Amino acid sequence: MTRAGQDPAALPPAGETPARKCRDGHPPGKTSGIEKRGVVRAPRVVGMTNSEVLGVQTILHPVADLEKAKPVYTALLGTQPQADSPYYVGYTVAGQQIGLVPERGGHGDTTPVAYWHVTDIAAKIAEVTAAGATVKTAAHDVGEGRLVATVVDVDGNVLGLLQDPQ
Repeated sequence: MTRAGQDPAALPPAGETPARKCRDGHPPGKTSGIEKRGVVRAPRVVGMTNSEVLGVQTILHPVADLEKAKPVYTALLGTQPQADSPYYVGYTVAGQQIGLVPERGGHGDTTPVAYWHVTDIAAKIAEVTAAGATVKTAAHDVGEGRLVATVVDVDGNVLGLLQDPQ
């Protein structure tokens, strides 16, 4: 019996099942090289740098008044700040660095900025600008060899980059 519209000559002989293919065109059980043993791996992208992304580990919140904001963040985070100066108040909670910066003296934004930690900030800036981002603040040392920069993506989102000394 054939389905409506199917050419009977295109069907396999009686008793055989039709050859199936996965969405990527490979037979079942074969992989395209992207997935193995249930783990999906991103395909290698040519032209990428060796600057490893270590994840978002720092978020800076601009505030109008550090002294007024400090009690709110201390209550929220349940800990006292580990750094407390006129230009930066910093907390470390669950491996994250949460920083308060003055609106006029910090990173120049009025919304929080997530900072992606990278192993080579210059290489990562080159990579993201080649992909369409623009530099907002060039990489600069903020003390003890820590380099930070911000870029703006194609939709206007500010992305922070941070490289700790090696």
